[in-house]
Amino acid sequence: MNYWAETMGDTVWETKYRPRIIEDMVLSKENRNLFSKFIKDKRIPHLLLIGRPGTGKTSIAKILIRELGLKHMSLNASDERGIDVVRDKINRFAVLQGDKIVFLDEAEFLVPEAQRALRVPIEKYSRVCRFIFVVNGTKTLDKAIMSRLTKIEFKPDKPDIFDYLCGVLRKENITPDKETKNQIKVIINDNFPDIRAMLNDLQKYVTTGYVEEESKEGDVFEADEVLYNTIKYKFPDGCSRKELFELLKVMKGHGKWHIGNNATDELLKRMEKKKRIKSETKGLGKKGGKCRLIKAIIQ
Repeated sequence: MNYWAETMGDTVWETKYRPRIIEDMVLSKENRNLFSKFIKDKRIPHLLLIGRPGTGKTSIAKILIRELGLKHMSLNASDERGIDVVRDKINRFAVLQGDKIVFLDEAEFLVPEAQRALRVPIEKYSRVCRFIFVVNGTKTLDKAIMSRLTKIEFKPDKPDIFDYLCGVLRKENITPDKETKNQIKVIINDNFPDIRAMLNDLQKYVTTGYVEEESKEGDVFEADEVLYNTIKYKFPDGCSRKELFELLKVMKGHGKWHIGNNATDELLKRMEKKKRIKSETKGLGKKGGKCRLIKAIIQ
């Protein structure tokens, strides 16, 4: 059994509401009109998409590729950043017959030699190949490369994000009341402009009744008290394997965390009410670490 595929589905909002068409995107009016024109004309220039994480750069690149229906090569420059990638992959792909797109995500990680090597294919194959560069910042980008690309910045407006998050709640059959709307504003201010992080925090709020703050000491998130209270609040009569796993997935968020003794004791007590998984939670003992807990739940 593939537990992830069969039980989780689209329960994580970050995945469930990942934009698939331009209408799903939170964009400025100017950018929306521009990308809509690209799609309507079935034509794009070489693009440089710039913006903070979670603002929709990668999503719009994938939408453009899908809407244009062209052959494409997608590379993440944080993994494939050297000059060999340009010589062995990009150049060989660019010379193929037919119109095509080369999509370079996190292109700011390309080494200087690779960036310089890209100048030639960008110009030489421009009649049959378009390049889309996606970056969080431009400090490490070669100026000669930037001059060959059409620059588009992603700066979503807070009112548009507010409307989008309220729309997500309505799709989940939740009517946002005054308290919820105030919490949405807090979530936006805390995470701006990262819409992906906002979705995670909004789901945490809906699931637990509040948004947890991460420890200021690095990325370690102490989940002891949070998990203890959340289980009691969310599942007063006990919970199933699926329900608990979904809860943990939501609470994990972006940070690293561990589960302390109080949370583990409460977890065991609640899980014992479900006989079919009682034996699988045995052995966690007083030291319920993340890895052992997750392993016990998904086995």
